Amino acid sequence: MYDIVNSFVQPSNQTFIAIVVALSGLRVFLEMTPLVPANWPLSKKLSKRVGQEQVSKFHKYGLYICIGQIVLWAPELLLG
Repeated sequence: MYDIVNSFVQPSNQTFIAIVVALSGLRVFLEMTPLVPANWPLSKKLSKRVGQEQVSKFHKYGLYICIGQIVLWAPELLLG
């Protein structure tokens, strides 16, 4: 039986993989533009609570996760 739970549990869901790879690509693209993630409104509010260093670590780890998702899932998307 096909339902919403099985569509996310099965690793061969091409639509989900395509959406995640596209969002990861957008995140990497934003990192390469002159836009600084620390100047985003949510980052400014977060830096008031935890400090600027923690916010920059948060964005750096997010970038690493996005690059990892592209490296791991893009071949499956292209070859699938």
